[in-house]
Amino acid sequence: MHRYLSHVLFILFFFFSCSDYNDEYVPDIKIIFEPNLEKIDDDTYVLDIDENGWQTLHRLDIYIEADNRPVEYASISWYSNLFWVVGDTLGYITSINEDQGLYVSEDTSYVVEFDGSQVPTSNYRSLTGTDGRTSNMIAPVRIMKGDYMYFTYDAWVTGYMEGREKTIRIYLR
Repeated sequence: MHRYLSHVLFILFFFFSCSDYNDEYVPDIKIIFEPNLEKIDDDTYVLDIDENGWQTLHRLDIYIEADNRPVEYASISWYSNLFWVVGDTLGYITSINEDQGLYVSEDTSYVVEFDGSQVPTSNYRSLTGTDGRTSNMIAPVRIMKGDYMYFTYDAWVTGYMEGREKTIRIYLR
């Protein structure tokens, strides 16, 4: 009986110890995006454009936690599809790719190459603080009213080697 019991214990020990090596740790990462905007459907929000000024400034907030704890130094990349050109109040650029975009104005639309004078409507990067929070400012201009801003954030949680990306639409009303 003792010999049989030792074999059973050995098999159970072997089985449970092997299963631990096959289980890979997956962190429980939560990203809470707070656009502070009116939501009109699952991925579309509304930003009212200030018609008395050139730019409408708006803050977007994000909170990141892993395993129920705030993540410090998570890197967030921000990207918007809309740009404007310094000194040009007649049109703006909707990006198609990194090298060229579609120039939109009341008169006409045509493809233009970026020459460095374009201004993004979003900051490019930020890091979370000790509380797992950070913000980003967006700044569409008055002539963009009636268009959609496709806004993407890509959060990289360094300590966990995990990334998450999401795109939303912001209607510029």
